Amino acid sequence: MTYELPEPFFVDRNTNFATCRWHLPLPESQLDRFLMRIELGVPDRASERAMLLGMDRRDMLKELKPVMNPRTLIEIQDNVRRVHASPALLDYLQTCRRIAGTSQHGLSPRAGLALLHASRRGR
Repeated sequence: MTYELPEPFFVDRNTNFATCRWHLPLPESQLDRFLMRIELGVPDRASERAMLLGMDRRDMLKELKPVMNPRTLIEIQDNVRRVHASPALLDYLQTCRRIAGTSQHGLSPRAGLALLHASRRGR
């Protein structure tokens, strides 16, 4: 079954490994579906104190205001796709694929595309 997604859309996967005994890690063949892996770690004492004294995080979500409308985001995404990727960058990505391909955690073509898109976004 196919579900139509709104434009733009965002996919997030999060896991709390410390408290999630039933969690099964994704197979390596599915890891490249995610552009980045970000580990937040544990806040330092002062940050944790500020969290304890601050508003409930669920209430804070209600106060969030959009920083742009969906149309503007789509325009930015379209502009990013038009950023030139130099032959040197493409050579580098292909070299990364070959080097990673010799290890247990090979870089797939999908991962190469994701890195290319991420490099176009970075400044």
